[in-house]
Amino acid sequence: MSADVGLKPPAPEPAYLGDGLYADFDGYQIELYASNGVRKTNQVYLDSSTLQAFLNYVDQIRKA
Repeated sequence: MSADVGLKPPAPEPAYLGDGLYADFDGYQIELYASNGVRKTNQVYLDSSTLQAFLNYVDQIRKA
């Protein structure tokens, strides 16, 4: 991940974000996934440019 998003690799374990959503970081990309309590489902991976685009989107909707 580039320094512009302020992440340091890697995350020691996945973080529970709420509503069945988890985040994990492998030192390069963030994996977002849902879990049904047994296995991961619906994984999405965000590299540094995709994460920055998402953060920009969040900033835009906060200002709206």
